Amino acid sequence: MTRLSIRLVPVDDVTLTISLSGELDVTTEPVLAAHLDPLPRSAVRHVVVAAGDLEFCDLRGLDQLAATHLALRGKGGWLAVAEASPALRRLIALSAEHGLLPSAIAVYPHVAAALTAAGVQAYQGRARPSWPAGTCGGCAPCAAGPLEARPRPALPPAIDPARARTRALMEQAADRQETSSRGSARCATTWSACATRAAAAARPWRPCAPPAAAARRRNKRQPPDGTA
Repeated sequence: MTRLSIRLVPVDDVTLTISLSGELDVTTEPVLAAHLDPLPRSAVRHVVVAAGDLEFCDLRGLDQLAATHLALRGKGGWLAVAEASPALRRLIALSAEHGLLPSAIAVYPHVAAALTAAGVQAYQGRARPSWPAGTCGGCAPCAAGPLEARPRPALPPAIDPARARTRALMEQAADRQETSSRGSARCATTWSACATRAAAAARPWRPCAPPAAAARRRNKRQPPDGTA
């Protein structure tokens, strides 16, 4: 079963980054939809999809991104894709060229560039180390203290139901996989029993002869003593 990992990071009250890793296809698109569908009804207006770790994306996944982008445009926002693979960039370009997207999705080389377009002045990134204050020359980020100690904007209220729906979808997928595994095991056991019975039915049946009768048959096959 394909896996899709989703990580939501609020940047400010109206900007959200979504990091995707794994595969986005027809089986995992409902999981992403559970996170994206509530966003147009929240305060979020700008969504940046960090696709650097996304291994695969088909048209179904791209349609979900395009639908969210169109809904956000209705409230003056947008959805953009950053760090996309060459295959994903080509898929977006071809879809826009052939009119498969209701609205063009912007593609940025880095998350920071997309956040700058959203009006975010500074973006620390996911790999920023948390040095003690003042250890790198007294720059503004260090003067504000370690990154972990700074207050983070709260997730929009609509995100909590999305997480609950995602958890339910993942549990349903796990149950279906377990049921399928049990059914396969039962089929294998039934096939083995049927094969055993068929082999037994195909074997010619010969009754066991009493010991005396078997001895007489052996004596008939042996020539009498003194003959060539």
